[in-house]
Amino acid sequence: MVQQGLPKRAHIVSSPSWNKLRKPVQANDENNVRRKRAICISVFVLVALLMFIFMGIVFSTDLPEIDEQEDGEEDETTEEPQSLRTECSVICSDISDPRKLTNTLKYLLHSSYLKNSCGGESDYGLTFRDVIFPNSTLSQGWLNFSISVSNLQIRNCSLTSILPGAFKSDQFTNTTELILDSNRISSLTGSAFEGLSSLKYLSILNNRNLTMINIDVFSTVARTLRHIKIQYTLNNPELVYNLTGTTKLWMLETVDFSFNPITNLKSGSLSGLVKPERIYFHGCELQHIESNLFDIPAQNLKEIHLQNNKLTSLPEEIFQSVFHNNISAVIYLSENPWHCSCDFSWFKHVMESYSILLSNNPPLVCKSPEWNAEKQIRDAEFCSDSVISNETDSGKSYSFTLMPVT
Repeated sequence: MVQQGLPKRAHIVSSPSWNKLRKPVQANDENNVRRKRAICISVFVLVALLMFIFMGIVFSTDLPEIDEQEDGEEDETTEEPQSLRTECSVICSDISDPRKLTNTLKYLLHSSYLKNSCGGESDYGLTFRDVIFPNSTLSQGWLNFSISVSNLQIRNCSLTSILPGAFKSDQFTNTTELILDSNRISSLTGSAFEGLSSLKYLSILNNRNLTMINIDVFSTVARTLRHIKIQYTLNNPELVYNLTGTTKLWMLETVDFSFNPITNLKSGSLSGLVKPERIYFHGCELQHIESNLFDIPAQNLKEIHLQNNKLTSLPEEIFQSVFHNNISAVIYLSENPWHCSCDFSWFKHVMESYSILLSNNPPLVCKSPEWNAEKQIRDAEFCSDSVISNETDSGKSYSFTLMPVT
């Protein structure tokens, strides 16, 4: 039997065979034996403890080297965006007096914490939340500090206008991300984004006061801008045209105009796109789309989102450019009240011919006419006659043909 808690080499054996072999000894001799055993056990316990301590030191010194090696390997393949460096972020919030804004920024941007965390040459992520700017406006020289801003967020600040030259300074040369959510911006001029020579991502959400956009609003960022997200903001199809229909946007990959209350899209509204990948008009209350809206370079196109609108039909040639130039794009059209009459029968054949390109998940369902209501488009009877037969009170039967009405 092995005594618990003892090293393997210091166990005590107690068995009948040992008792038979053991010779009688004097009391003093037994005490000596016990002392020797105790000393032996203590030595082995001490040795075991030392070994564990030594192993812990070895592992604690090796682990950082492994971590550093992994970090080094990761750096070779991926570059961490500056905007994700939370240790270099400055957040200003809940400043209702514009006169206090400058003093607050001065304190934050010159604090010893930021100097120690970011270093003198680092870019900053700068966020304003619930802050009132002077005259609710961004004017030239509004950020009068010698810093470099990589990520600028102005959220829920009641901002109404961006004056020419607001970003035309060295502070914004390296800005790659601009977020202007939940403000009251009423117009965007052609020089609104001048100076943002590195801008890649623009977000404008919930700016319902925006009624005027200049046709060359993106002219100064046309060769850098990659993603735009403008939602709950546009209420006029002309604004869509002015954003993406005039200036050639050479690098723009993602256009997200979802959840804007616009009922129609005119031809040429996307003609400024050079190599788009994803286009979103999800939940926009769309009722009509002109036929050549998607006559755009489609080689890189991956997704078109038109679901959750009020579309009842589509022009027959609307996706011809996509079908002819791209076999991997997916078009989403679900949650629309499709009118499955004879005039729309062509779409059923398109679904059968281009089933890979037209997503049927969730299924496309007819809303009208009555004989096709709640049927999936692929199962609907678009042009077949319906024969209704009834029996009169006299027992005679009659029949008539009900032609589908478009």
